[in-house]
Amino acid sequence: MNALLVLSIAGIAALFSGFSHNKKLTFIVGLIALAAAFTVSMLDWNTAVRYYNDMLFVDNYAVAFTGVMALTTFLIFALF
Repeated sequence: MNALLVLSIAGIAALFSGFSHNKKLTFIVGLIALAAAFTVSMLDWNTAVRYYNDMLFVDNYAVAFTGVMALTTFLIFALF
């Protein structure tokens, strides 16, 4: 759940960094956000938490999926 918050805030930060017309800054904000999302996601390991009256259940599978997706996206973007 914390990774979703990090990615949402980073998305807004990346949108606002686009006003500077510096594409490298936007790219760096995105890479830092993906690294932060991976880190925050891995900090949730072994903490099964239920949110919104059991409508959202975050267990190790959800944490692993979020971490793999954030790491994969980071590595793909790092190639450019």
